[in-house]
Amino acid sequence: MCQRIVCRKCGKPGYLGCGNHVEQVLGDVPKAQRCSCEVQPPPRKRWFFGA
Repeated sequence: MCQRIVCRKCGKPGYLGCGNHVEQVLGDVPKAQRCSCEVQPPPRKRWFFGA
């Protein structure tokens, strides 16, 4: 299930999740007032082994 978030870049409401529930989460926000920033994947964790 998706959840509503506030974009760190623009401060507008957006969503986090699969994208299948956007209208359920942001249905009360007009499309012109929603975040339209480009989605970027979260940074990958790197594991370093050794001394």
